[in-house]
Amino acid sequence: MRPWTRWQNWLAALVGIWVFISPWVLGTTASAAAAWNAWILGAALVIVALAVLATSGYLADWINVALGVWLFISPWVLGYTGIRDGSWSAWIFGVVTVILALWALPTRHGVAQTTRPADTSTG
Repeated sequence: MRPWTRWQNWLAALVGIWVFISPWVLGTTASAAAAWNAWILGAALVIVALAVLATSGYLADWINVALGVWLFISPWVLGYTGIRDGSWSAWIFGVVTVILALWALPTRHGVAQTTRPADTSTG
């Protein structure tokens, strides 16, 4: 598959943009843990999604899985489950990030298999 054409990674970049701006939109900037987590993860999600779009490696997809898992568990780990909007945003978009990254993996793997030359040996 040509670079810059996988819709899953474009959507992951949009998720990253949402995660980055969510502290301002949801009004959770009063919690330093929730806000900084969103800003750092949002920026990382955008950067990794763009890296996946530009390259053909698997590693960036797996990094997105890890970022999505962290986003999901971060309200518990960082102790901001009492901030309802910030927590729900992290839980929902953490799951979305993991699903998109895992969905992109078979697509990339399937593309790699279809670009191999066919075995023409008769043996």
